[in-house]
Amino acid sequence: LAATRDAGDRTVTISSVDASTLTESNPKATFTVTMSSASTEPVVVNVYSQGNTATAGTEYLDNVAQVITLDAGETSKTFSLTSNKLDSFTGTKTVTVGVRSAAGATAVNAPTTITLTGSAKSSNNGTSGSSSGGGSAGFGVLTLLAVATTLRRKWHH
Repeated sequence: LAATRDAGDRTVTISSVDASTLTESNPKATFTVTMSSASTEPVVVNVYSQGNTATAGTEYLDNVAQVITLDAGETSKTFSLTSNKLDSFTGTKTVTVGVRSAAGATAVNAPTTITLTGSAKSSNNGTSGSSSGGGSAGFGVLTLLAVATTLRRKWHH
């Protein structure tokens, strides 16, 4: 029965988010779902997250796909999206959060895109070049020794 309630001219949308970029030091974004006017009955709102380049469960916790109930008289409520394993990639990835539907109000889906900033460290630890010791420098030393030996033999004869 909740889905057939009259929405009137009430609308519900995500009105704000406290962070548009998530990092290791700021791993959570808090969103506010706002209804344009109070209802005398509870209004059920379905919100979602959709990874664009980010993967749910890997780079962010898919804790957004949920139902939020605005109780009678209430016009706003908050929910969060939490980043996860930002040290597993470098660069940025994105996820979109929005309102899927509402019972008792008209859902206005104006999605918000959140950027996740990876913090994986480079695997070379700031060094470059070969560390094997047997590269071209080893060949150069052998060549120098061979030339020196050849020259010594020529001068001694």
